[in-house]
Parts: sequence; C-alpha cells; structure tokens
Amino acid sequence: MAATEVNRCGHDECANVQDGSVLIRIPAGEFSMGSSDRDIEEILLRCPGNSPESFAAERPRRTVFVEEFFIGRHQITNQQFSRFICESGYSAEGAWHRRAGPGRERHPVVGVTFSDAVAYSRWAGLRLPSEAEWEKAARGTGGRHYPWGDTWDRNLCNNLTVDRGDLVGCRSVDLDCQTIPVGMIPEGASWCGALDMAGNVWEWCDLPCLAQPDSRRDVGCFAEEPRFVRGGSWHGDSPIPFRCAARLARPSSDSSPYTGFRCAWSAAETRSR
Repeated sequence: MAATEVNRCGHDECANVQDGSVLIRIPAGEFSMGSSDRDIEEILLRCPGNSPESFAAERPRRTVFVEEFFIGRHQITNQQFSRFICESGYSAEGAWHRRAGPGRERHPVVGVTFSDAVAYSRWAGLRLPSEAEWEKAARGTGGRHYPWGDTWDRNLCNNLTVDRGDLVGCRSVDLDCQTIPVGMIPEGASWCGALDMAGNVWEWCDLPCLAQPDSRRDVGCFAEEPRFVRGGSWHGDSPIPFRCAARLARPSSDSSPYTGFRCAWSAAETRSR
C-alpha cells in the first residue's frame, strides 16, 4: 500500500500499488444494519404497490460490530479489469469485454460473475467486502437511508431518472448499459467519501449477512448458492434499490450489465503486508 492521505471527509486513504485502487479506512465500531418495520413502512408510503414481504431480507434492523477495514473509493473500472486480464491470463466467465470498448475505460466493469470479481480481487491483493462492511461504508454510524443522507434525490446517483446536464456526453448511449465513469457525482458520496455507493452498478459482496430470520426467503428459486449485490444500478427508476439497506439476491454465475464490484481489505492484513 502507498502512503496514506486524508480525504475531504476526514478519512485516511491509501493507494493499492497492484491495481491503483484508492482505499478508504473505516474505523472499527458498531453501526445500525438492516431495516426496521418503520423504515419499510416509510418507503412503502413513498413507493406504493410494493409488498412488505419483498423487504424481508433486510429485517431486522440491528446493531453490528465491524472490525477496522478499507473500502474502495470507486467501483473497479474496465481499464483496471482489462489490465488484470492481460497480466494474469485469467479467462473470465462473464462477457465483460462487450461493454468495455473505447471511451468506456473509466466506466465500472459490468458483465462479471461473482467468481470473476473474486479472481480480480485476489490478483490485486485485495478481496470483496462483506455485506456488513459494505453497508457500514455506505450509511455510517448514523443509520442513513441513502449514502448522502435520509432524503431521496434522483440526481445524486446514476439511475434511469437522473437529470443532470454535466452527465450529457458521459453516460453511455448503449441502452443495454447506461453507466457513467466512476466518481462523476461527488455530491452523492457516503459519509466516508466512498463514491457511487448508490447507482451506476450493483456490487458483488462476500459473506452474505444471514442473521436476519427471513434472509433466505428471496433466494429459494436459485439452483446454485446465491450471493447478494448492493447499491442499485443505472437501471433503477425508484428509490427502493438505492437505499443502504437494500439487498438483491443473484446466482453467483450472473453476469448482467447491471452488476460490477469494488474491493476491500482489512486493516490488520494491510499492516502485515
């Protein structure tokens, strides 16, 4: 890891030499994870027509302790993933290259399976974040509903309803994958300075949080072990998937144009390198 600097949110950052990722230090401590009945009632009032049962995997809201760790400031880009493929000789399971053409170097890589994300992370000397780590980096200790605060704002993340003049010419014209370069919406940063924790692409997480009594109710249709993705994507058009507590179960072989990832590392492992 390269030397540490302090970001505009007051958190230590360091650069991973292997792949150039900038990682933000998240101190150890407790935070409030998941959704309460009241949280779900509030989002249902804003987005009628959804069933309370569809939020079962987020229940209950509870206090979780997370050890100190580092989280990537950005999602992994096409440029980074392309370098990984070239240097490692890895044969990707997903067709990521179909949406990684010229001009999309700084867009988040999509079309990657869970195994592809794990392989990249190991090559970079990093790993995928756990669900608890991801959610803490997104919402902090104050229990924010969205990375930027408690109020939905369609212009603070990349989604189907975003209406920002500064994104004209940056958003892909490919109707199948309308991502934008990572970090284009700094106003939507989370409490620690992590960018695009809502929108652009869903993000693979490791170590699914199964403490919720109903956490597997939405995954019974998968023939293989499911994994959870977080954060919502460019394809979303309601506030629901962009909440910090939102979880979506996907088969680990999924390689959709909506899903990418960011990396993490634990402070103890970083110091030992």
